[in-house]
Amino acid sequence: MTPEGKVKQFVKRLMSKWFPDAVYYAPPGGPFGRGGFPDRMWFIRANDYSTIVVAIETKSESNPNPTELQLKSLISLARQGVISAVVVGKDLEHMRRIRDEIYRRLRLAAEKPRP
Repeated sequence: MTPEGKVKQFVKRLMSKWFPDAVYYAPPGGPFGRGGFPDRMWFIRANDYSTIVVAIETKSESNPNPTELQLKSLISLARQGVISAVVVGKDLEHMRRIRDEIYRRLRLAAEKPRP
């Protein structure tokens, strides 16, 4: 397994543990994928009418910098309300911050009256 593959596995293991009911999506890479699109995505039901979307680009410690196209995609997704992050290596603290932001949004969704 590649160093980046190990990071992908680490991220997926944590997200699956924390959010077992989330829908997980790994976009295809290579010639079949969209250049710059994040490596992994999760869709977490917040309530009957909203979903929290999480996009994570994984990087190995030996290649920690996302490409310009990857950053552009993450920024575009963030502007749409997606939790967008780059995780370098097995950074448990960063993953906990992502988890905490998901929990924060889940609490907000629970408090918000239905439109």
